[in-house]
Amino acid sequence: MRNMITGIISILCYLQCFGTLSASVTAKNENGNFVLKNKNVELVFANGKEFLFKEFRMDGMNILPVNGSTTHPWQLIYRGPNGENPTLMPRWGEYKGGEIQKTQDASTLIFTWQMVIDAGPTCPVRILVTLGKDAELPEWRIEAEMPEGWVITESEFPRIAVNRPEGAKGILPVGFGTEYTIGNEGQLQSRYPSCTGTMQLVLMHQ
Repeated sequence: MRNMITGIISILCYLQCFGTLSASVTAKNENGNFVLKNKNVELVFANGKEFLFKEFRMDGMNILPVNGSTTHPWQLIYRGPNGENPTLMPRWGEYKGGEIQKTQDASTLIFTWQMVIDAGPTCPVRILVTLGKDAELPEWRIEAEMPEGWVITESEFPRIAVNRPEGAKGILPVGFGTEYTIGNEGQLQSRYPSCTGTMQLVLMHQ
């Protein structure tokens, strides 16, 4: 009886350890890349002088182009106290690279740009990509510091170029959802919040 109880305890311990290992999230800097992955998703970013989103794998399939998503990942429109209205993108700032933050249940990659908004000190813009241990998709956030009296009136984020399968169609949250044929330019957009963008969502399917 004692051996049987010991065996049951051993099996339970094994299952518990196995479950913990299978539901984990990894963030590491290796071979010149930042890698963020769990059992569902893997994201790879270049760790270099320029920002590059290299791979986005779901179910083992990379949905990004061969050379990665080369479009700028964010675009912000500011308004200053005197009516200034600049549009800022990463190429007009200084890219400071990435770093890793970890918690018990998630890991985050943080990428930072120092931007010049007025004649004062530079202001950082950060994008944060978080992946939980059980998440099916990453969470994207953007943070922007500004001089006193400045606000952000519009943002485009995240901006990611993905592969477009032949014959693919897009779905945007217009009303209860509307399907569109993707033209040669391969761009669809909607403004949130509005009647043409009732939620922050875009889908593509064949």
